[in-house]
Amino acid sequence: MSLENVVIEDVRIHGEGQEELARLKPTVNDYMWKQVPGLIRNVRFKNVRVTGKPGCYLFTLEGADEKHDIRGVAFEGVSVLGQGLTREKVRTGNHITDIKFIP
Repeated sequence: MSLENVVIEDVRIHGEGQEELARLKPTVNDYMWKQVPGLIRNVRFKNVRVTGKPGCYLFTLEGADEKHDIRGVAFEGVSVLGQGLTREKVRTGNHITDIKFIP
């Protein structure tokens, strides 16, 4: 399955102190007709605000392989516990290109 051209906008989250907030990763599961990971393209997190208990609240991005990768993820106006999102709050694995941070 492909995940393309998605905007997550104007979301408010009250966190409980979890380490990971969101994970983008093409995967295979038992319910898939074809056992092939998808790909992720052009996902924008816009005006997302996390409040609540102290915690890491990491975003994790990890492609499956060169063909099933992640491209074009933008974080625009995202804040965690009152601080603008920085690269330190985004954990990246292999096969990731074009990550943008827009204040």
